[in-house]
Amino acid sequence: SVRRALADSAAEVFAARTAVLETAALADSGKPVEKESMMTRLLAHELIDRVAGRSVEIHGGPLPHFRIWTREGPGGGEAMDLLRLGISRGVIKDL
Repeated sequence: SVRRALADSAAEVFAARTAVLETAALADSGKPVEKESMMTRLLAHELIDRVAGRSVEIHGGPLPHFRIWTREGPGGGEAMDLLRLGISRGVIKDL
């Protein structure tokens, strides 16, 4: 189960890194990246929660306290809801 957690975490970090590089490439080419940057921020935030949570679990740490600190901290849920709203507006605009 530890190998599976490590593999999942590595794949998620790769996906987030790829999103950052793709967004940066679009910005460097002069294209608007508002929607892409919001999607990358949302992906990275969710990834941090999952990867750090797996790490804490692997090491036998107090996961319930960790979840409160990362996901339900000041502005955590509200900020992500605002990102989701912005992303959905961008998706609808692109239709």
